[in-house]
Amino acid sequence: MQIKKIVWATDGSNEAEEALKYAVYLAKEFSAEILGIYVSTKEIKSIYSEFYLLKQKLFNNLTETEERNFEANFNTIESRLRSKGVRFTGKVLRGEASAKILNYVHKENADLVVIGTRGHGLLDKMLIGSTTLNVLKKSKTPVLAFKRREKKRAGIKNILVPVDVFERKGSALEYAADLASVINARIFVVYSIRLAGHIYAVPSLLNELIKESSGELVKRVEELKVKRRLRGVEDDLRMKTTVVHGVNPAIAITDYAASKNIDLIVINMHSRSTLTKLILGSTTEKVIRSSHCSTLVVGP
Repeated sequence: MQIKKIVWATDGSNEAEEALKYAVYLAKEFSAEILGIYVSTKEIKSIYSEFYLLKQKLFNNLTETEERNFEANFNTIESRLRSKGVRFTGKVLRGEASAKILNYVHKENADLVVIGTRGHGLLDKMLIGSTTLNVLKKSKTPVLAFKRREKKRAGIKNILVPVDVFERKGSALEYAADLASVINARIFVVYSIRLAGHIYAVPSLLNELIKESSGELVKRVEELKVKRRLRGVEDDLRMKTTVVHGVNPAIAITDYAASKNIDLIVINMHSRSTLTKLILGSTTEKVIRSSHCSTLVVGP
């Protein structure tokens, strides 16, 4: 895995500014450059059409002023990061935010997208921002959905990777291993068993499920290590496997993450849902929404 170009998408929010710190942290670790992007999406809704016709010049002036402010901010960031040895370029675009971000990522052949999790809407405490969700759904490039943590400095020491033992897809685990090798982080590999009420009533059945799943997790980790050795990668990854369980797999995963002071969750894009072609995997989305830390989503 190589990270040479990191796209940092900002909307001017405090969370986006905090996300930049993580982009800088990773840029330093991988000797990567950061490409900042702001998409101006200001538009007048139909109910304001008369106002728009009368005040179009004023509206355009406000939009242009905002864009100039972002350009000036990008210039300031570029100067500040240059003094720290990090290359930065900022760009302001107009249009639909997620589409412009995705096109820019593709055009620049970027290796990672860093974007804030929350939107500016009234429900931003409950929902993933619409721009972030659209980018997550459609991006072929890994996306780090940043979540702000109080009094937390940029840095990744503990990585959690949820693994489905019934799938052979290993992109998230492989990505996390490559990342951990560079930044010297510890990896927690977890499988979450979805339990119905009647299973709790049969302890022997639950214990058997945990035992079998634990064995599969250990096997998956050993297969990864063999694959890395065949690639000529010699490292001493610190990896721990655990099986958790609950009625809601996502909550079981995020509760475990909180208990282990996880800094980053690396997870695959899709679940085994029959709707995976249409929507982001439901477990993945719930993990992003309910986790206390940032989530890095790896595509198929």
